[in-house]
Amino acid sequence: MLSIVDAQLTLDILCGKVSLARQSIPHIDGMDAPPVGAAFWSSDYACVLLWPIVNFNLTGYQEGAAMALDFLDSVLSGEELLKKHVDGYLVLALENKPTSELDLAVRTLELSTNICRKHTIWLDDPSTSVVWSRISDISVLGLPDMTAKTSEILTWPTMSEEVKALWLEIGGYGVVHVDGEKNGR
Repeated sequence: MLSIVDAQLTLDILCGKVSLARQSIPHIDGMDAPPVGAAFWSSDYACVLLWPIVNFNLTGYQEGAAMALDFLDSVLSGEELLKKHVDGYLVLALENKPTSELDLAVRTLELSTNICRKHTIWLDDPSTSVVWSRISDISVLGLPDMTAKTSEILTWPTMSEEVKALWLEIGGYGVVHVDGEKNGR
């Protein structure tokens, strides 16, 4: 069974860093309840919906994605009625790395500009891993924690003589403003 709790906990941390708080999943009249393990985070600028894909096959993925998109579209439409404009992010969770056939469907869905931004995550090895592949690709969650590598020595790029001459020529023109006046050196 998909360890969706691990994905929820990881998303709790990542969403918290960008001021998205976990909320109860909105009730949408006339729609089935989301699958067990679904979770929802929101703020005044964005919302993230985690949606487990229950059936690990092409049809299950496509049907689960369609249900999730309909659900998130209803959530976003409700926000618009309240005059709130938020970005929507759908995160579909698979229990395993997708097969080549399923991978094509994943990429097609993620490239679609319909409704919201879409991401699919999975465990590479569900028996040993609690790291969800591609979870850091969810753009609203920001950049991964990293420190910039610094150097004590500043270096300039190496330029050929032709490039140096062009650089000096360009520098001699000064700054040209929109009105056409030139401020030279």
